[in-house]
Amino acid sequence: MPDASSPAPPSLIMPDSMFRQDNEISDKLNDFHNRYTRFIRCQDENTAMHVNPSCNSSDNFLNVQRSYQSLLTSIKGMETALSTTQVTNGTTNEQSDHDEEEILRTYAAIREQRKQLDQALERLYSERKAGPGSSEQQLKHSMYANTLWVILASCLIWYAVVEM
Repeated sequence: MPDASSPAPPSLIMPDSMFRQDNEISDKLNDFHNRYTRFIRCQDENTAMHVNPSCNSSDNFLNVQRSYQSLLTSIKGMETALSTTQVTNGTTNEQSDHDEEEILRTYAAIREQRKQLDQALERLYSERKAGPGSSEQQLKHSMYANTLWVILASCLIWYAVVEM
C-alpha cells in the first residue's frame, strides 16, 4: 500500500488512463509510420509523383524525428504508469481458470436452455400453423374415443345384467 506522502499513481486515480495511454501510443505509432513512409517516398522522384496528397515541405526528416520522439515519450509514460501501478485486487491463474470454467458451464447451460426454448417455440408455431382445423380434428377424435368408451361400458353393463 502506498504511503500517504507519495501521490497515487495516475492509473489508480483514473483507472482508464492505461487505455488512453495505449490508444495514444497507437495513434503516435501510426503518425510516425505515416510521416516516415511519406518522407521516404517523397525523397525519390519516381515515387514522389504517386504520393497522395502531394509531397510538401512538412514531409521532412525533422518532422519524422519529432514524431518519433513523441512516440518514445508516450512509451516511457506508459512504462512509468505500469511500474508504479499496484494491483491489490488482481487475479491469479487459478482464479482465472476457475472463472473460465464457470463461464463455459454457464454457456453450456444457456445453450441447453436455448435448445429447449427453440423446441417449445417450434411446437407453438406448428400448432399455430395448423389452425382451427387441427383443434377441430382433435375434438372429433376425443368425441369418437369417448363414444367408444360409452359403448364398451354399456355392453359390459348389459352383459353383466343379462348373464347374471
